[in-house]
Amino acid sequence: MSFETEHLDANRLLEQWRWLCTESVTLIARSGFGDLFLRTVEDKVLCLNVGDGTLAEVAESESSFKDSLKHSTKRELWFAEQQLEAFADHDGLKPNGLQCIGFKVPVVFAERNEGNPGNRGHADSAGDGPLVCRSSPATLCVVW
Repeated sequence: MSFETEHLDANRLLEQWRWLCTESVTLIARSGFGDLFLRTVEDKVLCLNVGDGTLAEVAESESSFKDSLKHSTKRELWFAEQQLEAFADHDGLKPNGLQCIGFKVPVVFAERNEGNPGNRGHADSAGDGPLVCRSSPATLCVVW
């Protein structure tokens, strides 16, 4: 989970999602999988889940959102910390502040096949330099 989002251009990140997120929002956090946590002008916190293409309210205020993160169940639900650790441990994928782990086939559509490494993610960069990726036939990163 990352609350260091000042270096990210929220308008650019939301450009392709404006059909879903039409209101004025401020980026307050993001997950290692590219999900965005957005504060509305009413101080509500929304989660843009890029894996299943949904936008949902997750807290009535930014302070209640941060309070909820004291509970590991909420952190796991919103930030998938155990999955991120598994990618880091098994595949060496540790996205930095300009990276996230994404999938060519969105997770919501992927078939479960425990023995198929093709459904694993990889890290990618949205910097101005060349993209550094792990090649895998089933993966493509969300670009920041």
